[in-house]
Amino acid sequence: MRVRLVLAGLWIVPVLMAADASDLPPGWKEYSPKDHSFSVWLPGKTGRFREPKRPVVVRGVPLEINLVQVEVRGKLTYEAASLLLPSRLVGKASQKEKLEFMRDVFLSEVRGKVYDESEIKQSHAAGKEYVVQVGRSVARLRVFAQGKRLYRASVLGSKTNVASKDADTFLDSFQLLAKADMPADKGKHKTAASDK
Repeated sequence: MRVRLVLAGLWIVPVLMAADASDLPPGWKEYSPKDHSFSVWLPGKTGRFREPKRPVVVRGVPLEINLVQVEVRGKLTYEAASLLLPSRLVGKASQKEKLEFMRDVFLSEVRGKVYDESEIKQSHAAGKEYVVQVGRSVARLRVFAQGKRLYRASVLGSKTNVASKDADTFLDSFQLLAKADMPADKGKHKTAASDK
């Protein structure tokens, strides 16, 4: 209940607009993974930058999720990810089920519980935003589905930090790219500055 009160102001505006590259705040970098499935702004603050591939199971089918994660110590963990579903799962799943797949993968990873949810629209993509209790921390999770691909963007930290301007900047900058179901283009890859 307290989580809802603290974060109640997050859903005042039901339609979210994706960020424009010309609005990139100082110290932030635009990032797109090797498969060009999405783009997002990452903070350039000192933090741990990782691009792990993690095994997940969707409806009993083992898959791999591609992540980018930036941990800013004492503040937030920023994460963006995409997951390509095999054709045999795509035809059987509704849009709602696809969003729930990605939500459930996140919940199993963080061992969290959903406290609130709302429908959102970001750029051309409709999706859901969830508020998740994770131990003493809170996460804001946005999930989207387009064709065969599932997407998510999340911030994890204290109640105050997940409601901060930096959290909004990251989540609002997340964009699904048009050729999300196409094979990866190996020619281009933008990355954020990191301390790998």
